[in-house]
Amino acid sequence: MWASVAVLCLAMAAANSQEIPKAPSMYYASGTISLPYAEIVEPYEAYIDGVGDRSRIDTYGGLASQYQLGHAPGPYGSISKVVYETTETVVNKRACLQVNGSAGGPVHFQPVLPRNLDQFVFTGEVQAGERFCTKTGLASSACNVFTYEASQLGRTNTYTLYLRQTTDFQPVAFHYLGFNRLFGSHYDEYVVTYERFVSHNSTSFPGKVFVPEALVAPCTGFPDNSASVTRPTGVFSRLHTMDEPDVDEIEKSFSDFKAKHGKVYTSDKEHFERSRIYRANHHYVESMNRRKLTYRMKLNHLADLTSGERRMMRGRKRSAESISPPGAQVFKPANANVQIPEAHDWRIAGAVTPVKDQAICGSCWSFSTTGAIESAYFLKYGKQVLLSQQNLMDCSWGYGNNACDGGLQYEAYEWIVKHAGIATAESYGPYLMQDGKCHKVRTPLVTIKSYAHTAPSNVSDAILALLQQPLAVSIDASHQSFGFYSHGVYYEPECGNQPMDLDHAVLAVGFGTLGGEDYWIVKNSWSTHWGNDGFVLMSRKDNNCGVATDATLVHL
Repeated sequence: MWASVAVLCLAMAAANSQEIPKAPSMYYASGTISLPYAEIVEPYEAYIDGVGDRSRIDTYGGLASQYQLGHAPGPYGSISKVVYETTETVVNKRACLQVNGSAGGPVHFQPVLPRNLDQFVFTGEVQAGERFCTKTGLASSACNVFTYEASQLGRTNTYTLYLRQTTDFQPVAFHYLGFNRLFGSHYDEYVVTYERFVSHNSTSFPGKVFVPEALVAPCTGFPDNSASVTRPTGVFSRLHTMDEPDVDEIEKSFSDFKAKHGKVYTSDKEHFERSRIYRANHHYVESMNRRKLTYRMKLNHLADLTSGERRMMRGRKRSAESISPPGAQVFKPANANVQIPEAHDWRIAGAVTPVKDQAICGSCWSFSTTGAIESAYFLKYGKQVLLSQQNLMDCSWGYGNNACDGGLQYEAYEWIVKHAGIATAESYGPYLMQDGKCHKVRTPLVTIKSYAHTAPSNVSDAILALLQQPLAVSIDASHQSFGFYSHGVYYEPECGNQPMDLDHAVLAVGFGTLGGEDYWIVKNSWSTHWGNDGFVLMSRKDNNCGVATDATLVHL
């Protein structure tokens, strides 16, 4: 009996002392990068030459390629990105952007495996099909598990590598989990899978695989000189900085974000939660911008808000009745045979007032309503007027509106007609970003005679109406992609365009075409920090997101 126990103990000791196999310096890998909390699964292909200090990582089937060359073109190396650029004048033009390293920030290759595997210790094994030890093709053997933990300032970062139980080095998955012991929750997590892994030698890579100019030439500088060359970028940077778990580019970016937008948090716990949300959104925007989209995204002042807080800013009440409000007239174009121009922009004429900020309050319906009336006022009287959203929020409850908890434009129109006008922002008082008390003002009031709606979901009818004046419209803005729109033509394949899909009220101020993509020009009320100075170009294709579903205009 004692002999059996001794043998068992020796076997366990041998297993626990197992050393991690030596990884090749040159290899090809392909698989996915997933960020569970951000709902991102991003395919990648990687060509790694550790001997020559060079790497290339393609994502989304080559939609974006990043090269990190340690000795080219100069002694400090360079980072090059081959991407599809979308600007205000071109859509999806392939470009090579390059930034050179320096003595203080040299560039080195970016691995898709941890650089220093000597830090990992054997912690057990899992059977094929369990945990991250997936079955791929004929490879169905169990996996050995190797783990490295790094702790600093109350945080423990755990790095786990799963290797197939074979004679050669065959990685299956790499799991990273950042955990904050103080608050008892994780703040970052990702999984890298290796669905294919092949060792290489110096002659087995394709000849120009590390030459970005082979895809597009010439390589130029980054437009805003903002690219960092001091550290690798993206998820794989964690493989480079395991010995510095509390210092990374996202934390630096979060510090800049707080300073820029004056963010102040009430406690360490809130600061931690906001930084975690920011990190998730940072990963999301980076991943989305590597796709071949007709628009680009960027982090903005909303980047530390929860999805629930962002939802509070979409205050258009879902209602099937709003496409046929009881007091509305049916829009009839003055000239149905008018020649439709390629583009029209009411901002150029001065008919659009400045972008405002509704803050975290579902009052978008009041901004859409006042925006339509302000534009109609300019077109009739030749001068701008700023109307009071707070007046509508405080006083139109009897018509179905609920201030920060949502409303509809036509209910606001009905109230304005009944009460002989709406107050100016100056006469009523400032916008409070919350519910207030209704109070009357004597003058000045801006009155409307009536309002009209275009044919539901009829893009052509909405264009004819928009040629006359800006339109109050409703959209489906529920998708995360809309929250971080930057520029280009926004198209969201998951967007709804039925009346019950619409959850946000905005103002359509023009239309046009960019790179073959027809768009609406839409004014939002999320400040000039959002979108393109507060505006978004929304695709007209198939009435995406419902811009033409529920469009109204006012008559003064």
